[in-house]
Amino acid sequence: MPKIIKTGWGIKLGSRVKNWKRRWFVLLSDGSLRYFEDKITFSEKGYYQIDKNTTFKIACASSEGIPIHLTNKKRIMQINFQTSSEAEEWISGFSSVQGLM
Repeated sequence: MPKIIKTGWGIKLGSRVKNWKRRWFVLLSDGSLRYFEDKITFSEKGYYQIDKNTTFKIACASSEGIPIHLTNKKRIMQINFQTSSEAEEWISGFSSVQGLM
């Protein structure tokens, strides 16, 4: 069973409808980044699979916060966090998951 590496709130840009949604993110040791409507009911809204070829970078700050772009062969995901230190903590978590693969 995968371990929880990191959890926290972020604002995700929708992949189909380009609007921003606040989501509770859970990063697991198997590379899955799952996101939920809230952290109480755990109503899963989707996931992003991080693999050894996934790239992630912090982009320029916007009115929505500090964005991280995750890119793999199948999908690009943008998540905004409130502070640069929070974004850096997530980057560290993504790197540690890649190190387990």
